Amino acid sequence: MRRRHRGRRILVCPQCNSSQIVQANASITGAVYRCLKCDYLGALVLEIEVDDTGKPLR
Repeated sequence: MRRRHRGRRILVCPQCNSSQIVQANASITGAVYRCLKCDYLGALVLEIEVDDTGKPLR
């Protein structure tokens, strides 16, 4: 059974919950992301679905 996408997906920082995430680097092992708000640097980011107004879907 496939899950239906109801909204768009955004990346969120795991430390400060900001959506100001940019891909800092990519390598064989995967992507590394950087948060522009808190300077978090790492491979782990959260991906959430939001509706058209930007509110998270539950």
